[in-house]
Amino acid sequence: MFHPLLLAMLTAAPADATPTQVREAALFKNGYAFVTREIKLDSSGKTRITSLPQVTYGSLWLTATSGVTITSAVNKLEPVEGKATAGSLVQFLVMNIGKKVELELRNPGQNAVFTLRGVLKNITESFLLIRDEKGATVTAAVADIIRATVTDEAVLERTFTTSQRVIEINARGAGNAMLYGIEPGLSWTPHYFIDVTDPKKMKLVLRCTVVNNLADLKGATLRFVTGSPNIRYLGSIDPFTEMAMAAGTGGFGGGGGTPGRAGMQNVASDASMMKAEGMESAFETGGEGETIGDLYFYSLKDVQLKAGERGYYVLFSQEHAYDYLYTVEYYDGQREGVQTAVRTLRFTNNGDKPLTSASALMVSDGQMVGQDELRYTAKGQEALVAVSSALDIRSEILEEEIARERQALRRADNAVWDLVTVRGTIEVKNMKSEAVPMRIRKRMTGEVVETSAGKATKSASGLNQINANSMIEWSPTLKPGETAKLTYKYRVYVN
Repeated sequence: MFHPLLLAMLTAAPADATPTQVREAALFKNGYAFVTREIKLDSSGKTRITSLPQVTYGSLWLTATSGVTITSAVNKLEPVEGKATAGSLVQFLVMNIGKKVELELRNPGQNAVFTLRGVLKNITESFLLIRDEKGATVTAAVADIIRATVTDEAVLERTFTTSQRVIEINARGAGNAMLYGIEPGLSWTPHYFIDVTDPKKMKLVLRCTVVNNLADLKGATLRFVTGSPNIRYLGSIDPFTEMAMAAGTGGFGGGGGTPGRAGMQNVASDASMMKAEGMESAFETGGEGETIGDLYFYSLKDVQLKAGERGYYVLFSQEHAYDYLYTVEYYDGQREGVQTAVRTLRFTNNGDKPLTSASALMVSDGQMVGQDELRYTAKGQEALVAVSSALDIRSEILEEEIARERQALRRADNAVWDLVTVRGTIEVKNMKSEAVPMRIRKRMTGEVVETSAGKATKSASGLNQINANSMIEWSPTLKPGETAKLTYKYRVYVN
C-alpha cells in the first residue's frame, strides 16, 4: 500500500532525469522573470525532464540549436521508485500500517496514561485508527501519543513506487534544446546611493538585490527590466507544464546578533567607507545595458547564485550636477496654518540610461541626510528627491471669504448654490543665510480669478462637477531674510 505521507520521505529520483540549466533571465520587480533554460539532449534521442517549473500561460516555447530537430515533446505520468526512511513518529507509524502496535496515550480529561493495543489501520498527521483486541475500531490523537511500540517486526525503511510528471523530448541530431518562459521565483530590488558631499556635483550608485527562489544559477546572464511590459496571463499556468514537479526553491536563513560596540566604532571611524567611491569600488559593476522598445535592461553576466540565496550587485555609477529646490504643498481644504518647506534634491538625468524607480539613500560627508524614492527618470528628464524638512523656511497660509452671491446657481433638481469668492495669502520667509529657489503649490476646488505672479492651471478631472479643480504654482527665489507675500483669489459654488 502506498500512503500519501510517504511522499515527504522520498529520497530518490530517477537516475536518467536531465537537469535544465538557467542561461539567461530578464527579471521583473514582481517576482517573475522571463527565463531561458538550456537542456542537454541525450544521445539516445530521448530526453526526460522531471524538474520543469511552472511557466506562465502562453509564454512557454521550445527550440533547439542548429542541427537538432525536435520531433515531439510530451508531458506525461511515469512510475518512479523511491526510498522512504522514517524520521518522525508519524513516519514511523506510516511505515508500520497493518502491524500490531502498543501505544501509551495521555488522557487529557483525566490526567492519566492508558495503553492501547491492536492493529494499526491508518494514520494521518492528526489522528490514527486502530482495530483493538476486541475487534472495535478506535481513534486516537497523534498529539496524545507518549510512546509507540511495534510488537511485530518493525519496518524502518520502505521502497515504493509512485508516479510523477515527466517531460519527454524526442529529437534528432546532437545539441541542446532551449526552453523559454515566464516563471515565478526570480526578482530584483534596486536601490540608489546618492553622495552629495560635493556642493555642486552628486555621485549616484545603483545596486540591486537579486532574490533567487528559482534554481541554481551557474554563470547565468541576468537582465534587470526597467519599465512595465504587459503580461496578460500572469499567474495562470501553461497547461503543458501544469502539474509538473516544480524546481527546488530552497530557503534562506541567517541572523546573528548586533555588532559589538567596538565593531561599530571601527566602522564609524572611517567615513570614507560611507561615500560613493567606497560603495562602487568595493564591487565589480555590471556596466552594460540596452533599450528594447519602451523597456531598458541593465545587464549582469556570469552570475553564480544558488536557489534560496540572495545576491548583492552594483550595476553602475554616475555623476550629475545638482541643486536644492525648496517645496511647499498646500492641498485643497487647507485654509490656515503653518507649513514647513521640504529640501528637495534636484538634478537632470544626463546619463546614457534611464533611472528605474527605487529607494534612494542620501549621504553627505559620510553621514546619512535623508531617504526617499527616486521615481523613474528618463534620459534628459528632471528628477526630484525629498531630503529633509527645511526648518529655516517658514510658510503660512490664510484664506478668507470676501464675497458671496446668494442663489447664484439653480440646478434642474432645484438645488441652489451660492457663489463664494475666497482670497488667500501665503507668506514665506527664508531664515537661511543663503538664497533659496522655491516651488510653492496651492490646490483648490473652484476657479482661479486672480493670482500674484503665480501660474494657474485647471485640471480636467471632475468635468461633470459644478466646480473645477485648480492649482496655482509659484517659483520665487528668496534672498537671505526675505519674506514673499503671495496672494490669490478664486470662486467656488457652495450649497
